[in-house]
Amino acid sequence: MPLKDYYQILQLESGADQVAIKKAYRKLALIYHPDRSAKTQDDGDLFREIKEAYEVLSNPSKREQYHYDRWLQQSMGSKLQGYHNACQIYQLILESEKYLTGIDKFKINDYALLSILLNLFSMPRIQAIIAEKNPDLEKNTIMMAMKMGGMLKSDCEIQFKERMSVLANTYPSINSSWEKNINNKITSERKSIYIIPVLLLIAIGLCMIFYFLGK
Repeated sequence: MPLKDYYQILQLESGADQVAIKKAYRKLALIYHPDRSAKTQDDGDLFREIKEAYEVLSNPSKREQYHYDRWLQQSMGSKLQGYHNACQIYQLILESEKYLTGIDKFKINDYALLSILLNLFSMPRIQAIIAEKNPDLEKNTIMMAMKMGGMLKSDCEIQFKERMSVLANTYPSINSSWEKNINNKITSERKSIYIIPVLLLIAIGLCMIFYFLGK
């Protein structure tokens, strides 16, 4: 899903400061807030977008992340136009993989990256690869997709793998390897959820031990 243009929603220039952002939000809220508007469905939907835009742009960390995601989609978007010839498509995939692996993975928004990958591996392009009837090209395409999909969190990678299933299911060994990678990632993500609470309990336990030993 393409990123919403929060600046356009708030009727602002991209370089707007916090004062301008707050002023724009208050102005639009007076017009579209459900308590003040005619309470039509369109007004309600628009106000939710206005509120969402304000919550992102008024928060420095969320605004920075939004700028990064927007830059990523804009910079990649220019690379994803056209390309329906199988050889050109594979070359685009190679160039995109090189580009994506060179950016800061810790700043990547998974849903923004998922949108880019779904665009890159669109169904017309996948069908063009299949129509070429070149097993090596198909395998290489799947391997590149699996590599780039590995940059996503498990829930997004599962969605991306579903897009690639028309190719991946043709090669059981690659498909199985991809499934294994995703399952390992799911296990790792689940474990990470408990790391901080466990460390906190350990720290509390040690503090209590030192407290009683010091008495």
